[in-house]
Amino acid sequence: MNNNKQKKLLRWFYPGRHVKRFLLLCAFGVIIASLALAVFVILATMSIDKGQIAFLLQDLSRYIPRYLVIIGSVLLFTLGIYFIILGVQLVLKNIFGTITTADLGEMADGIYKKQLLAQGPQIVVIGGGTGLSTLLRGLKGYTSNITAIVTAADDGGSSGRIRKEWGLVPPGDIRNCLLALAETEPLMNALFDYRFANGEGLEGHNFGNLFILAMSEVTGDFETAVQEFSRVLKVRGQVVASTLDNINLKAIFANGEEIVGESRISKKGEKINKVQLEPNTCSPNPSALKAIEKAELIVLGPGSLYTSIMPNLLVPGMVEAIQNSKAPVIYVVNVMSEPGETTGFTASDHLKAIIDHVNCNRLIDFVLVNTDIFGEDIRKRYQKEGAFPVEIDLQKLEAMGVQVVSASLANSLDFARHDPDKLASAIMGILARLKLRSFKNILH
Repeated sequence: MNNNKQKKLLRWFYPGRHVKRFLLLCAFGVIIASLALAVFVILATMSIDKGQIAFLLQDLSRYIPRYLVIIGSVLLFTLGIYFIILGVQLVLKNIFGTITTADLGEMADGIYKKQLLAQGPQIVVIGGGTGLSTLLRGLKGYTSNITAIVTAADDGGSSGRIRKEWGLVPPGDIRNCLLALAETEPLMNALFDYRFANGEGLEGHNFGNLFILAMSEVTGDFETAVQEFSRVLKVRGQVVASTLDNINLKAIFANGEEIVGESRISKKGEKINKVQLEPNTCSPNPSALKAIEKAELIVLGPGSLYTSIMPNLLVPGMVEAIQNSKAPVIYVVNVMSEPGETTGFTASDHLKAIIDHVNCNRLIDFVLVNTDIFGEDIRKRYQKEGAFPVEIDLQKLEAMGVQVVSASLANSLDFARHDPDKLASAIMGILARLKLRSFKNILH
């Protein structure tokens, strides 16, 4: 134990703590209970003769009947246990304040849940935007061994301004994922998600983004800043960028036009033929590669096909790491198309776009698709924006060599989007079936 830890430990024994007296009471109870138990065992199980017991106990037995000494030892033992319990209770009360039975129950439940989640599978999710955050909210109920890998190509809004002015990895997607994995109170989440409506230099900025920026300046390192942010929010898992280099996303549209900048691509609303990174020589984040290597399951999406998922896969070394991993790979197809970018795309079109960009036919093992049918009101509302439910062309998907898993994945609210709990349950179901299959193979 180093000096700093020793000093922190000794603080409990400073004057005024009222801890020492209660610890002495516990010690006194232990001594009494131990002596009483020793006397009881000797008198109850042995005959008394010279050499088996102290002279004092021998003399005592001549004047007091043995059964009375045994009864006395039992009472003394009970008194010792009482002193121990009383001392522990007073120590806890002094340290933590008034602790009720309900409080202790909640503490026990919290500890049990934390231990249970810590034994959960190692899962890596890759993407960005609200789709990834939705998935993380569901998965954190099954495991705390989650690594979210997000794009570093965001150049819009508060993240884009921070990136341009400070040269920092855009923190927006990272912040969203951290909040999705957080265990803090809703008020704390609302604080870090707060966006300033006015103020010179502050308008449009997100408080969580500014917090990460400030922490980066204090610690001198972006990843350390994210780790400290995670500690504040009590995050289950970790969130890392696919690359720490300064990159941009370039899209080549069907009409031959080229646009650089993720935010500009999203606003264009035209059909995309191809996206690529500039520069394409960026280095993968070692933390991301390490997480993929240790993964038991890798999930792509949900999220914008070209601006959230692709930028991560295009980082040199990322696809190779996924290929070298023994973990199965699941691709979650979006429930709705995106105006312009994926208008008219079926589920197989989404998969084909990924295969064409990464130049690998065997990257994905499972494709998870939604079976829910949205109401007419929701469909009309999305149609006005140019978005439509993604058609599930099952035969084409299976012909591409993937296993298709169909499930009810959408929420029952007024939006056509994935439900966190349904999506996480379906993914964990796939993993459970794979582990069962593996176990059966071992038995045979």
